Amino acid sequence: MARRGPFLIASDLRAEDFAMLVDGVLACCRECLARDYFGKSPQDVTTVYVFRDEISYAANLFMVRDGVLVTPPAAIGPTASISP
Repeated sequence: MARRGPFLIASDLRAEDFAMLVDGVLACCRECLARDYFGKSPQDVTTVYVFRDEISYAANLFMVRDGVLVTPPAAIGPTASISP
């Protein structure tokens, strides 16, 4: 896990890939979001889950929070669908 600005990033990537993601790709996204959408830096923490592949995604889809099994808000993967 790593904390950068308002983002807490959790992943099962290899350490080298995780560092490149956090300090490269997500740093750029964080700067763009801050510049384009916020007058001041957000104070709330936003958790970003990054999974290494679909198998990892499926295995880690459900998380336990405060003793309750929950699905992360952004837990809609490439093979998932939403029914009306």
